Amino acid sequence: IQDAVTEHLRPAILLGAFAGLRTAEVVGLRVQDVDFMRGIVKPVQQRDGEPLKSEASRTPLPIPSELALV
Repeated sequence: IQDAVTEHLRPAILLGAFAGLRTAEVVGLRVQDVDFMRGIVKPVQQRDGEPLKSEASRTPLPIPSELALV
C-alpha cells in the first residue's frame, strides 16, 4: 500500500491502517498530538478543528516505532 501513494501521504495512510484512526482524525492530527519518542498518538480534534466523534476517540494509541519514524 505505502508504495502506491505519494511520499507525503504515507504517514496518513499508515496511521489509518495500523493505528485505526479515521480519516478525519488523521487529517486533524497536529505535531503536538504525536509523542514520537514513546510512539503514542493522542487524537484531539478532527479536520478543521472539529471535535472528535466520541470520548473513546481521545484514547492515546500506541504506534509501531517504525511508523513514528515515518
